[in-house]
Amino acid sequence: MSAKNAKFSNNTLKIIEELNNGVKQASEEIKEKATKYEKALQELQKIDESKLTKEQQQVLKVFKGELDKGEIKKIDLNDLYILDQGTRHATTKKILVKQNGAESTGALTNDELINMSEAIKNGSVLLESFERLKNGFRYSYEWENDGVKLRLVVDDLNDGNKIFDFHRNFKDFRDARPQPSTSKDNGTQPITLTEPNPTPKPLNSQEDLLKTSENLNETTQEATKLSPLEQAEAEKLAKLQREQEQSEQEFLKAKEQETKRKDALKRKLEHERD
Repeated sequence: MSAKNAKFSNNTLKIIEELNNGVKQASEEIKEKATKYEKALQELQKIDESKLTKEQQQVLKVFKGELDKGEIKKIDLNDLYILDQGTRHATTKKILVKQNGAESTGALTNDELINMSEAIKNGSVLLESFERLKNGFRYSYEWENDGVKLRLVVDDLNDGNKIFDFHRNFKDFRDARPQPSTSKDNGTQPITLTEPNPTPKPLNSQEDLLKTSENLNETTQEATKLSPLEQAEAEKLAKLQREQEQSEQEFLKAKEQETKRKDALKRKLEHERD
């Protein structure tokens, strides 16, 4: 018996429809990712390795599965260090930093350095992000931390130079467009695009907690009027809502710990530079 022919309430039918839509969306996302993966493999086969620098050849071997991904991370972390040193001393290797596609002005800030290095160390090197450029190739790292998606796009150029392009919270680096900076220091902080932050809103007030409690009570009362199947669905939703409330409280504690950790890392980096 189909969901439409079964004797379910409108609310239950809506839940079933949302679940079906979620499965459909996930299937489309998997298909899209597979297409990008296949395209990346085709791009790899077109590259003439004899024209690449030694570091580029190592990067290419990582994407071909011939070297561990840790090798590419070591190269990029070292170049990130050169980038930081280049803001203080002259360097033969030219490395630029961008924010959402726009060239960043001024020296590399501590926040930029920390965010970019964390994206490299903790992030995944995305094979489907690989693409050829006229003067090199491009790939990216992706890392989600506290509900904030960080992506570092790397342009590895044939002349030995490199561009790090740092992004926050956007759906696809291929479709990203630069956004004007609203910060007073002209873009030293990563720009947040208009994609909604997936982090759940914490319950900070007694009023918020009271409203949540009232909603749970109403859900429980409505469940007593439902069929056994509908009641099971309602109880499942109520349980999920309670778990979300608990996770929101845990999120506040975790966020506080993460802030302390970043402050400690920032002090460590400053100490190592001196």
